[in-house]
Order: sequence, then structure tokens, then C-alpha cells
Amino acid sequence: HSHGHSHGHGHGHDDSCSECKQLEEGKLTAGGIESVLLRGEVDALYDPDKIRSWLADVLWEGSAGFVYRCKGLFRGPSEDDEEMQDVATSASSRPPVAHALQGVGKLFEIEEAPAVEVPRSKLLFIGRGLKRDALEAGLRKCQMPNE
Repeated sequence: HSHGHSHGHGHGHDDSCSECKQLEEGKLTAGGIESVLLRGEVDALYDPDKIRSWLADVLWEGSAGFVYRCKGLFRGPSEDDEEMQDVATSASSRPPVAHALQGVGKLFEIEEAPAVEVPRSKLLFIGRGLKRDALEAGLRKCQMPNE
């Protein structure tokens, strides 16, 4: 299937290419379809449960526009409690791991991706009528307080 535009990376556009600028600004529109790229703060950690409830609001209630697809990586505490039965090991003392997010329509999943290095969380939303401010504010609310 075709995505309606041909815009490769080795594309010989000059610095004033509007498509490149829109991609960098996180807003590329093609046939009414927009993308918004959110970048977390460097070393920020995000609570996977808060991310889940925020995404449920975004995808199910349409609180930030119509999202067709979302994907990304974010850093947060490991949710794997199997080997962490020791009560003395609190969630905050575990090393953070990468979490991979992918969603299509109203379905999404978040899985740990321990082998992946994520210096900075990034989430990409593709859809129509996306509200960047609402998405940024929602992501900020999922950030964990720094110790």
C-alpha cells in the first residue's frame, strides 16, 4: 500500500524544505493525515500505568484528536514482579527499562523492551485533527517525580 507521499531520507532537499521542517517540528501533513512526535525530557521516567490510562483517554475518548496509529519507546520502571518478591526492593530502586508502545485505532499494547537503550522517550502519533498541546500535557502528567 502507498502512504501518499514519497519522502525518503537521502533526498537531496535543501535546508528550506518545508516537508523536512514539518517532520522536525513533529507535524507533517499528507492528505489531511498528521503526525505529532513527542520527545520526553532527557532521563525522564514515565509510569507505565499512567501512560496506559492516558492512552486509553486519547484513543478511546478522542481527547487529542483522532489517532489512527501510535508507536514509541519510553523509559520507566520495570513491571516484572516475578523475580522481585523481595519487599525491600521498591519500584524506584530498580533500574529503569525501555517500554515499547504500539497502537492501531483503539487497540494498543505496552511491552518491556529490556534490550533497547532509550536515552530519551519518543512517542509518535498519526491521525487527524491532532492536538499537540493536549498530547504534550498528557505525557507530562505521566512523568515520574525525580528522586
